[in-house]
Amino acid sequence: MQDQPRNFPTTQSNGEPLKPITQAILDRRATIHFKSDAVPDEILEAILKFGAQSPSGYNLQPWRFIVVRDQENRKRLQKVAFMQPKVAEAPVTIICLGMKDVCSSGFPLSLMKIFP
Repeated sequence: MQDQPRNFPTTQSNGEPLKPITQAILDRRATIHFKSDAVPDEILEAILKFGAQSPSGYNLQPWRFIVVRDQENRKRLQKVAFMQPKVAEAPVTIICLGMKDVCSSGFPLSLMKIFP
């Protein structure tokens, strides 16, 4: 796991300060449509870094992120996402992949042999 993010945005893309996490959770709502505004690299990088901080068993972090910005690729992705319009409409889509083969180091498998 990477070290905790140290440099991350303190303001929204419109210049306003970021909301406290409690307020962001309380204000969270489903959206009908996404704006077409590009997501700044620093915001996207912060999202990915914070996502990578998620805990996992044995700290294996069995995930990878794929960032899809290209409109044509988002339209292709929409086809395998039950044709959800928001997949193609959003200016960026993040795919989170779970990696089943992450146990190749043998550590968790060795525990399963000891504690069946």
